[in-house]
Amino acid sequence: RQWMIQPLRDPVPLRRRHVGVELFLHPSTHPVTASVLERMGNIGSMDAILLRMQRCCTQTNDFLVLGRTLEAAFEILGCLGGELRERALWLDRGNNGNRDN
Repeated sequence: RQWMIQPLRDPVPLRRRHVGVELFLHPSTHPVTASVLERMGNIGSMDAILLRMQRCCTQTNDFLVLGRTLEAAFEILGCLGGELRERALWLDRGNNGNRDN
């Protein structure tokens, strides 16, 4: 929504956004993208859980969801490293989507 209300005008962050989108749409990254999406399914409603914790009225499942969410977050970080990170840096340097190696 914020992208529609306040579109980017600065070319540097705009280019980074395009690189991010291109990275996840490129066929060579489809397995990583699928893995990230699968792990995102394990992320719970953190804002609601933290609000209930702040008010000291947690539900019995909140701590289990919090644990699964943190585990998923670490797994996503692992997915986003390595070859995917190298490809993002390569794209950010201005290369097109075709890579010889």
